[in-house]
Amino acid sequence: MAVSALIFDLDGTIIDTEQADFDAWLKVYERHGIELTADMWALRVGWVNLAMFDPAKHLEAVIGKPLSDDELKHLHEEYMHNCERQPILPGVMDMIEQATKHNLKLGMASNSDRTWVEYWLKFHHLDHYFQCVYTRDDVTNPKPAPDMYTCAANCLNIPVEQCVAFEDSPVGMQAAISAGIRTVAIPNWITSKLERPAGLTRTLNSLADLSFETLLREF
Repeated sequence: MAVSALIFDLDGTIIDTEQADFDAWLKVYERHGIELTADMWALRVGWVNLAMFDPAKHLEAVIGKPLSDDELKHLHEEYMHNCERQPILPGVMDMIEQATKHNLKLGMASNSDRTWVEYWLKFHHLDHYFQCVYTRDDVTNPKPAPDMYTCAANCLNIPVEQCVAFEDSPVGMQAAISAGIRTVAIPNWITSKLERPAGLTRTLNSLADLSFETLLREF
């Protein structure tokens, strides 16, 4: 089956905002003398409502008081500063540029809100590459439901059978697979600890391990 469109997740797939977020929270936990582990953090990756692990609620429950407004403000500033220092992940720009050169359509499906997604696409000068961008604000059922990927494929006017999705989290992988889209898993330092769903087309250590030519030839 031909590949006519690529649909990317954002956080953890194009930029490693998870590392940035974890590092910011780690400092807060350390100031309170509380341990924050990667295994705890992994429970929240990819989910919209943080039901599995909310770092603020967990810390406040342990220390027995709410975090101050000043501390939360400093946390957000630290997080944004960390994100700004994160480069586009290896292999991403080459895949995007090659796809654009060969007239493949590009979409985005992110469980983050639209303001966040649009900010980072513009920050990294990527917004003009994507013909369709879907976020949690655009669907009733976010990932792991397939709605976001189905909508992105429909927006691109490409059958799901001709799309390929790139995802770092099992939540996103399940969404793409459920939509009938061939899915490439690129787990990172945190999502590699999580069980991945059945039905993945390929699992990579980095998108740099998959050339555009191989994508067209073998998918």
